Amino acid sequence: MSEIILARLPDGQATMPTQPTIPAITIEIEQPPLKEELTRLSDGQTTIELRAEMLTIANETDYKTATSFAQELKEMSTKISSFWKPKKDAAHKTHKQICEGEKQMLTPVNNAIATIKRNISNYLQEIEQERQKQAEIARAAMLAESETQLANAITAEQNGDTATANVLISQAQMAETASRNIFIDIEPPKVKGISQTKDWEISTITPAEVPTTINGVEIRPVDEKAVMRLIRASKGTIEIPGITYKKVIKTTIRKGE
Repeated sequence: MSEIILARLPDGQATMPTQPTIPAITIEIEQPPLKEELTRLSDGQTTIELRAEMLTIANETDYKTATSFAQELKEMSTKISSFWKPKKDAAHKTHKQICEGEKQMLTPVNNAIATIKRNISNYLQEIEQERQKQAEIARAAMLAESETQLANAITAEQNGDTATANVLISQAQMAETASRNIFIDIEPPKVKGISQTKDWEISTITPAEVPTTINGVEIRPVDEKAVMRLIRASKGTIEIPGITYKKVIKTTIRKGE
């Protein structure tokens, strides 16, 4: 007789309100009480498979011998399956109980992780919105500077000061160019094991307004997966009638070292 022992989870390793009690589980596997019958079927010298391979059917007697042996093997197959069935059923039940225990323990942990990831993503989204806000403020300031320099250039030109007007026009052009290339760098805190990716989420769908195809891709009936492929391929620039979507930041958390 051999034993497979699934040890009891040590007490005190984790404290969770929903932690179930999982008892030690012992599954006993006995040697099938069929050894003598298997030996008889193998003629005590050769294995069952070898005996089957050695059979030749050349006449009616051989035919009867072969079919009789096959029927004995079929009966033995049924007995073997019957022997193991209750143990398989017990193992299945045990596996189901273990999976349920794992689920009870993992559910609050995974829910907590999801909550934290959502809060992290919201915080990073706020940082991104602030970065965009500051960039827009800086861009507006540069455009205002460009307009001011152009106005001064017109005044200088009217006063006959062409050289100054040309300088002011050049400065206005530089300010206008700079306004298109403004980037405010606000980085979130660096934490080992935490990473972010930018993605998009569909906000609303108005099926009646969604076209049948767009860019050669059939999306009606509304296929959200196909829509998301189009959005990602365009890096969030595509406009689809009947569909609104938003940029989101997704957080990936790896276990600490």
